[in-house]
Amino acid sequence: MIEGYPFIENIPFDIYLEDAYQGQYLSSHFLSDFRTCPLLYRQKLNGDVQIEDTAAFQIGRATHSLVLGGQELFDEEYLVSTGPINPKTGEPFGKQTKAYKDWAATQTKKIILTNEFDFMQKLQASVWNHPKAAELLDGCVCEGTIRCDYMGEKAQIRMDAFNPALKAIADLKTCDNLDYFKNDCFRYGYAEQMAFYQEVFSLASGGVRPSVWLIAVEKRLPYRCGVWQISDALLQQAKANNERGIEELKACRAQNVWPTRYEDVRTLEKSE
Repeated sequence: MIEGYPFIENIPFDIYLEDAYQGQYLSSHFLSDFRTCPLLYRQKLNGDVQIEDTAAFQIGRATHSLVLGGQELFDEEYLVSTGPINPKTGEPFGKQTKAYKDWAATQTKKIILTNEFDFMQKLQASVWNHPKAAELLDGCVCEGTIRCDYMGEKAQIRMDAFNPALKAIADLKTCDNLDYFKNDCFRYGYAEQMAFYQEVFSLASGGVRPSVWLIAVEKRLPYRCGVWQISDALLQQAKANNERGIEELKACRAQNVWPTRYEDVRTLEKSE
């Protein structure tokens, strides 16, 4: 429990995700799915869409652990290794080989290969060398969960980082090119995500409204890092989008009607 913030819970990621997929709690990502396609949202809750834990997702979670929590927290969950070595070639066995899989099955921690860890360290250094990113993450609480009632819905958030001293929520994103990160924000609904976080925090805390920030780092050279604060005007617009979505979700649930949003015929016109 965090002093002054008893409503921030330490809930394992697997449980957080399972509760979302079982419809126990509404998360910002599931609300985003609903805004895009109510039918997809419903299919996820029904189990028609399987959770695919890809290698990219696994590396992403490990990167978050290293960058946000530091080496000590990372080492509690992950083992960095080259893996078993093929005696004939002197090179590590590939991940798809039986030798690698047999070796991996004997390990008690999640495995990060040495080359993957080298890449993650580059991202870590870039983030912490950025003055504002370092300020936001210094002394932060990582991956804290907050649950509360939001417009009659049981809602939950899992914050990458909350800085109690600054009263700030920061979310870490990776991207291909910082020059296009602003486009990524609108494409992937980052403003709506952070507005959801801010509102759930405010409701759970009795009115404390933290500032919200995005920390983005490139996944390729030169591994640039940038920090964005989301404006109050954009947050208000995003909050309105979220709340329209929640009202529509209630209506779809009451009527048991889950549209795709492509039911109406559209007109394809010549571009200028």
